[in-house]
Amino acid sequence: MSVSSPPGRRYAIAIGLAASAVLFRWLLDPWLPGGQISLVALPAVTAASVWFGGYRAGILTAALAYVSCDYLFTDGFGFGPYTSVDLIRLIAVALSTTIIIVFGEGARIVAAVKQRARAAEAERKTHEQFHRLADSAPVLIWTSGVDKKCTWFNRQWLEFVGRPMEREIGDGWTENVHPDDLQRCLQTYVNSFDARVPFSMEYRLRRADGEYRWLLDTGTATQGPDGGFTGYIGSCVDITDRSRAERALQATQERFSRFMRHLPGLAWIKDLEGRYVFVNDAAVIAFGMPRDALYGRTDADIFPADAAAMFAENDRRALATGGGMQTVEVLEHDDGVLHHSLVSKFPIPGPGGEPVWVGGIAIDITERKRAEDALEEADRRKTDFLATLSHELRNPLAPIRNSLELVRRAGTDPSVISRSLDVMDRQTTHMVRLVDDLLDVNRITRDRLELRRSRISLGDVLRQAIETCAELAERGGHSIDLSLPDAPVYLDADPIRLVQVFGNLLNNACKYSARPGCIRVSVRTSGSSVVVSVADDGIGIPGDSLERIFEMFAQVGGSQSLGSLGIGLTLARRLIELHGGSVEAKSDGVGCGSEFVVTLPIAASQAVERPADAPSAVETAALPLRVLVVDDNEDSAESLATLLTFGGHQTATAHDGPEALALAERFLPHVAILDVGLPTFSGHEVCRLLRTQPWGRDIFIVALTGWGQEEDRRKSIEAGFDDHFVKPLDSDKLLSRLRTIPAHRT
Repeated sequence: MSVSSPPGRRYAIAIGLAASAVLFRWLLDPWLPGGQISLVALPAVTAASVWFGGYRAGILTAALAYVSCDYLFTDGFGFGPYTSVDLIRLIAVALSTTIIIVFGEGARIVAAVKQRARAAEAERKTHEQFHRLADSAPVLIWTSGVDKKCTWFNRQWLEFVGRPMEREIGDGWTENVHPDDLQRCLQTYVNSFDARVPFSMEYRLRRADGEYRWLLDTGTATQGPDGGFTGYIGSCVDITDRSRAERALQATQERFSRFMRHLPGLAWIKDLEGRYVFVNDAAVIAFGMPRDALYGRTDADIFPADAAAMFAENDRRALATGGGMQTVEVLEHDDGVLHHSLVSKFPIPGPGGEPVWVGGIAIDITERKRAEDALEEADRRKTDFLATLSHELRNPLAPIRNSLELVRRAGTDPSVISRSLDVMDRQTTHMVRLVDDLLDVNRITRDRLELRRSRISLGDVLRQAIETCAELAERGGHSIDLSLPDAPVYLDADPIRLVQVFGNLLNNACKYSARPGCIRVSVRTSGSSVVVSVADDGIGIPGDSLERIFEMFAQVGGSQSLGSLGIGLTLARRLIELHGGSVEAKSDGVGCGSEFVVTLPIAASQAVERPADAPSAVETAALPLRVLVVDDNEDSAESLATLLTFGGHQTATAHDGPEALALAERFLPHVAILDVGLPTFSGHEVCRLLRTQPWGRDIFIVALTGWGQEEDRRKSIEAGFDDHFVKPLDSDKLLSRLRTIPAHRT
């Protein structure tokens, strides 16, 4: 038992020893003379009490034992009367116990000193062993006392900070903590110290070379031999590299997440069992399920069986290739539309290098696929169109060439020459119409076609359209029946364009009707609109082509052999739509005939506009005129000059700009017909140069070109031309135009 027992314990021992002395006396009572006190046990219990409890406990034990025996074991119970012998005995007991107490206390003090010395030595050895062990540890170690001040740092700490122990103990170590981390670090330490609980914190500590390194500091409370709190001990590990790696990993994960969030497609990762372990936001939206609900599911849990089987097979192929693959996957969505996705699938290796996941990225290419299909269809139609165009251009060229040969061999036979010229005129007109249709389609496509509206009679338009195809109907043996309402119907429309539309519909009816056929044109009013029906009993139209025939270059059945470029109906619909109307095709199928229904708005007022008063007559030029023809195509220039000569005019020809300017100065023409595409100087430049000459200001200058767009006409007027003619030239129109030139211009 320790010589430094607590006071309560020491006095309890003293009382117990006194009681044992009384008990021992009671046991001896039968053998002792009556009325005498035997104190045989008193020295022993006093010495024991002094040893275990100190001199105070020894005095207490001796006094209690003596008084108790005196009271219990003298004659009768109680104290006194005392004799001189009793007093001598009392003095002797007091002296003996005093000696025992003095020597016992001395022995006890010596024993206590020795015990503390041994404890101090043991503690010193323990600290030395701990310090040696801590100095050899691969971590930084510190200790602190009950005052929260640090008392010791191991060798690794001192070498790390490059400072001696004296500068680190106490609060000196805080000088090395990064200023941004110090307050947080101290707060964690103080809070844990006060609560006597372990702590763990991260902070930056300045190393001897000046670099701040991240440390993980872990501390716990310590206890002394008696279990009392003695302070804290902590260990620090340099986690800079780990922290950098974690931050780099975090940054990588953040970039990955941000990339996946903004990826314009679906992205996912599956394990080798096909279970989803990652999906991006786009995939969550596309799959229509929360992310947590998707994780752990397979394609078989989400998609139809055939689609899931296709996805699984592509996953297997991606794993088999080792480098991934690209494919197009097709899936029917809830709206019933088949969606095409360009999918890239690839294996993702695990730490061991073996594939443990399958990644996938998908981009919806449905619109692109539709565009590609449309492009392929357009390319096919273009190819068909070019083939048909080549065929349609060769068709009129063949009779033209045959007619030329007949003219050469006919000699003076006027009938052969007349028939040949009619054929050439008819076929040339057909070629011009083909080219005009192409130009009109181009104008409409580019929104450059303007309508020249006026108040017109629908009946007059239909009669003109029937006249344009009368010859074709006659050759095919077809009849055209026109049924008009009793009251005339007036439109605010472009008459030329409407004649073009209805002429196209009637031409188609003639071409696609069996010989002889009946073509019916009927008109009826419906509210503020008028409905025109063009019906035939021809080859008919398949039901799935009733809309497609209005698309550019569309061909149905064997229409290529019947003189169709596939643009007439496109042009007709666009022109009618420009008028605010619509065109619809109807047919009961192949061999059942066709009907085209045109709906147009009726003029708001059905009153007939009176023609404006005719302007006063302008004096026109007298014949003949001097006409300068300029064209780099010599055949074109010479043939046009010959036609003008037949018309009674005097002509001269030139074939480039400089020659035209020199000849004009000598010839002084009344009229100059200039090809726009001249070499050296363009026709526009020649016109401007002519206008700079005093003799050239009043020349009536005509542009002759293959370019017939509104923009081309505008450029000609801006260059100084008086009129613009498009090749091939209609000689009758040109001669008529020359007869209207004002006299003052000549």
